[in-house]
Amino acid sequence: MSQKTTVYQISQSQKMMVFVLPMSLYGLATLFTELIPSINLGVIELSVEYLAFIPLTLAILLDPLSAALGAATGEVIFSEIMLGQFGGIGEIEKFVLFSLGIYVAGMMVKDPMNRKQVAIASITGVAVHQILAGIVDILKVVFAIEDFEAVAGLPESVFFVEGFAVINDILFSGILFCMLPTMYLVPRLYGKIEPLLGMKKRTPERRPDLSEVLNGKFVLTAVLIY
Repeated sequence: MSQKTTVYQISQSQKMMVFVLPMSLYGLATLFTELIPSINLGVIELSVEYLAFIPLTLAILLDPLSAALGAATGEVIFSEIMLGQFGGIGEIEKFVLFSLGIYVAGMMVKDPMNRKQVAIASITGVAVHQILAGIVDILKVVFAIEDFEAVAGLPESVFFVEGFAVINDILFSGILFCMLPTMYLVPRLYGKIEPLLGMKKRTPERRPDLSEVLNGKFVLTAVLIY
């Protein structure tokens, strides 16, 4: 007999706590990543893009949308505004795409104790962010340069550079600093961090409802920003 699935609901005050937690933790983590040097191996550049295991873990254990928006806000405040690197429209683009990637990962996991689900969701969230960001960068070049196709070798070089950067970030930062730590932390913290926030833990029968966000609010906001 199949078990009935119920919607995982939390109060507005709990959503605010979930929002503030990744905002502060991930915001401070972005400051740390600025200090880590990159390693160049020929044309391959190995660098820590982000420590996304922090928001990924919180999105899987707690509320995906609040954790995603909190992490993106923390990155803007700590890594961009405080360091004087705020780029305006470019940062808004990163905010939307990063939030979307974390949110998708958080919604994919039905059972936080299932390491396979956690691993697939983590790398998928990173891939969503990186692939969409790469597509946006390519479109910027396409629309910014007149006669883009007429310039010999330009389309191929742009596609190669962006594609290689996306694959590099997914395989290096995505696996080492996102998927593996998330696989370790989620089962270890499951059932331990939720009571501290006055929340019930997520289960396969009690998980967030996708329709809560797909009622138009999140999608409409993203479209208007773009």
